[in-house]
Amino acid sequence: MEKKRSIENIIAAVLSLLLAVIQGFASPLHPWIRGELNVDSGVFQTVALMMERGFMPYRDTFDHKGPYLYVLNWLGRRLGGYCGVWYIEVVTIAVAIFFMYKTARLVSSRTSASVATLVGLSILNRCFEGGNFSEEYAIPLIAVATYIFADYCMNDVISKIRIVISGACLGLVLMLRPNMIAVWVVFCIAIFVSLIVFKKWEDLGKFVLWFLIGMAVVGIPAFIWLLVNNDVRACVDAYLFFNMKYTVATKAEKISAFKSFFLVPSSIVAAVCMILKCFRKENRFFNVSYLVYMALSFGFLSMSGREYLHYGLVLVPVVVYPIAGVLSEVEGLRDREDKKKSATSIASWIAVVAAWVCLVAFVFVPSWKDMVLGIPKVYAERNENHLSSEANNIYEVIHYTTDESKTLSVFGNWDTIYVLTERPHVTRYSFQVPIGEVDPSIMDDYFAQLQEELPDLIVVYCQYRRDQMNQFLADNGYQMIYAQNPDDPSHGPSLWSLQN
Repeated sequence: MEKKRSIENIIAAVLSLLLAVIQGFASPLHPWIRGELNVDSGVFQTVALMMERGFMPYRDTFDHKGPYLYVLNWLGRRLGGYCGVWYIEVVTIAVAIFFMYKTARLVSSRTSASVATLVGLSILNRCFEGGNFSEEYAIPLIAVATYIFADYCMNDVISKIRIVISGACLGLVLMLRPNMIAVWVVFCIAIFVSLIVFKKWEDLGKFVLWFLIGMAVVGIPAFIWLLVNNDVRACVDAYLFFNMKYTVATKAEKISAFKSFFLVPSSIVAAVCMILKCFRKENRFFNVSYLVYMALSFGFLSMSGREYLHYGLVLVPVVVYPIAGVLSEVEGLRDREDKKKSATSIASWIAVVAAWVCLVAFVFVPSWKDMVLGIPKVYAERNENHLSSEANNIYEVIHYTTDESKTLSVFGNWDTIYVLTERPHVTRYSFQVPIGEVDPSIMDDYFAQLQEELPDLIVVYCQYRRDQMNQFLADNGYQMIYAQNPDDPSHGPSLWSLQN
C-alpha cells in the first residue's frame, strides 16, 4: 500500500510540474517570450533591482506589499536575471497543484481528484494576468495548509512538523498580503474550540506552541532584516497604514467585487457542492468549517471593492475539495450499485463519467485551450522581440543614447522601464499612480524629492497631475528627446533629458 502511494505521489508531482510549466507559457517572463512586465510585476522587479544595488524596500523604494514578495523577486533576479522569477513561479504553481490533488485524494478517487484539481486550474489561468502576483505565491501556502487541516480533521493525522509547516505558511502569507489568511482564521479557531470542548488540554498546548514556532521561523529573520536596516517603521507605514487607506470601499463596490468573483462557473459549482456536503453526517465538522472558510475567502476578496482578476487566484485551492467531495459521493453511489449488480449500475457509471467529462470539457478545457494551442507559436517566435513598441522605443533610446550613470525617474506606473534598462530610480517613488490618488501627500513628496535630485532622464507616462509635471520640466530646463506621438506628446510616453 505504501509503495503504491509513493508511486502515485511521484506521478502526481511530475504531472504537477508539467502542468505548471504549461501554465508558465501565460507569463511574459517565460524564457522564450521575454515580454513586457505587467504593472505590478514591474514594481516588484524594480524593488528587487533596488535591493541588488543595496537599497531597502519601503525605506528607499516605496511599495505596500509584504517583504516576502520582494525577496522572491530578488531571488529570481539572482537566479536568472530578467526571467529568473519565472522559475520560482513554476515551482510555486507545481507545489500548489500537488497539494490540491493530495487534498482531493483524501475524499475521492484518483480520477475525481484529478478532475477537481483541473477545475481549480481553470481559475488559475483565468486570473493569471501574466503572473508574479502576491496571490500567486500564496496559492501553495494555502494549499499546503488546507491539506494539513483536512487530514487532521478527517483522519486525525498530525505531527509536530506539520503544525510547524502550517504556522510557517501563515507567517509567509502575512508577509505577502494579510487578506489571504481565511483558511487559518477558520480552521485555527475551529480546532481551538474543538480541543477546548473535548478538554484536550495537552494537545491544545502543543498545537499552539509548535504553530507559533512555525510562524517565528519565518517571521523573526524577516523582522531582524528590517530592524538591522532601519526599515521597520517604513514597512509598518506602507504595509499596514497605507493599505488601510487602499482598502476603503463603498458597500456597492464590495458587492460588485463579490459578484465578479463568485458569479463564475467554478465558484458556483464549488459553493453548491460544499453546501451539499454539509448535509452529510460524515466529516460534518470539517465540511461546515470549510463552507465558512469559502465564505470568508469571498468576503476578504471583496473588502477592497476592486475587481482585479488576479485577486481571484486565492480561490484556486478553495474550489478543489468541494468538487472532489461531491464527485466522491457520486462514486460511492456507483460502487454500491456495482456491489448489488443491479440494473442501475450502468446508469451510475454513466453519471460518474458524465460528471468528469462535463467538468473537464466545460470548465477546464475552455480556459486552457488557447494557451496550449499557442505553445508552438511561442516556440516559433522565441527569438523575436515581444515588447510593446512603446516600451521598446523608450528602452532603446535610453540604452543606446545614454550611459549607465544617467539617473532616471518614470512619472506614472511603468516600472518595467527600470527593469529593462537596469537603472535604479531616483526619489523614493518608482511609481506614483494609483498610490498618489489614494494618498495625495505622496505626490507632494515625489515632486519635492524630484526637485532635490533632478534626475538626468524623466519618462512621462501619466496624465494624473500632468500639468504639474509639465511645469516642473519647463522650470528646470528639461528637453524632450523622444515622444511616441511627436505631434501631440501629451498622448503617449515621452522622454525628457536635463540640459546642463
